[in-house]
Amino acid sequence: MRSKKNLRRRVDNILDIEDARQLLEPHMDCLVAAAHSGLLLYSTLSAEQLGPMRMRTKKGYLNDAIVAAAIKLLDGVKGVVPNTDYEGTFLVLNGRLALRYKYVSAEDRTSNAQTKRQQKVNEQQLQFPGMETLTTVTFGYRLDDAWQEFRQLKILCVRNDSILWSIPIFEFGEGHVLRLPESTADVKSGPVVRSNRRRKTEGAS
Repeated sequence: MRSKKNLRRRVDNILDIEDARQLLEPHMDCLVAAAHSGLLLYSTLSAEQLGPMRMRTKKGYLNDAIVAAAIKLLDGVKGVVPNTDYEGTFLVLNGRLALRYKYVSAEDRTSNAQTKRQQKVNEQQLQFPGMETLTTVTFGYRLDDAWQEFRQLKILCVRNDSILWSIPIFEFGEGHVLRLPESTADVKSGPVVRSNRRRKTEGAS
């Protein structure tokens, strides 16, 4: 069992918002473009394909499409390493920050099965080999009711269900205009459709 002293040291190693900005900024265009590309791929699904899908499956398909686009767009970029060891995909930046994509609610909450991995993510205790001080963050996105446009894009750093800090990227109605890419030329293959099986307080900004 981990001692309170060691746990406190791990919590203190969470990156603050300014350090996180420096790590994220060089890759932000690709991270946002991946979200757009994933949504564009999702929009190509026919009514017949979407009809039998449950909401969990739709969210899973969209997230897989976004992650696949991000991996392709950031392939070969120095300091960016995809990691799929923990029931999902994290983009590890410079060995200090691990980013995942997740659909979030209007209250900036994610919906996750409470696995041991998810508990570690919630507690900022998820560790990768050789990366003991790694901080986990979520690239959160939310869509309109028709699932055609983004309503929000935001980077969130969360611990024990409390938002430590957030970096707003886009908020509908705030004067920003985000458009889908015109083609998927840079994202040649989409994700595999998942089965239906299981598998607000803001900080500084």
